[in-house]
Amino acid sequence: MRRISHRELRNDSGKILRELRDGEEFEVTVNGESMGVLTMRPAPERPQRSVSADRMRRMFSDLAPLTPQQRETWKKDIRDAYDDELDDKAHDMTLWTSNVADFRGVEKLVPVTGP
Repeated sequence: MRRISHRELRNDSGKILRELRDGEEFEVTVNGESMGVLTMRPAPERPQRSVSADRMRRMFSDLAPLTPQQRETWKKDIRDAYDDELDDKAHDMTLWTSNVADFRGVEKLVPVTGP
């Protein structure tokens, strides 16, 4: 772990951030006293929310074509599932704003908070 002063962090922040991204860790000091450690935060694991068209074609290439009625039913099922997912996520969210008055009425959909 490399020790750097707060001045070095301020003056060479771009270089230090690139080194941080490459795995370097830094102990930051002020007047020689340790103030903290800079380390790369691991990227949060996110579920894959999209699939390429090519991958979808390969996944479904052996299925028989849908009739127009089946196609409409399938589209409706997908829309309904997607809308439900959005509704579920909206209930878990809070909108933070510096001016709560700008969002009057939105609190019926999602909690609004500010300073």
